[in-house]
Amino acid sequence: MKSVHKKIEKGVTMKNFIDLMIDVAKDEGLGKECISKLHESDHTELSAWLKGKGYEVGEEECKKLQENKGDIKKLSALGYY
Repeated sequence: MKSVHKKIEKGVTMKNFIDLMIDVAKDEGLGKECISKLHESDHTELSAWLKGKGYEVGEEECKKLQENKGDIKKLSALGYY
């Protein structure tokens, strides 16, 4: 079975978008931080920030998140973050 993690250096793997969603669901602080970054950054900055956090989420995926940030903000309004 093929690994879903991308190798960036020997022994180091980056988490993917699915891993990010799982981690956000488990860690309220990370969820709040992600929503804040989503609203204050463009898709390239968001992708770079996520990469710094250990997640390989490409600019195109971040662009989709940016395009739908209004709907994502509703989760925050409902008390999810």
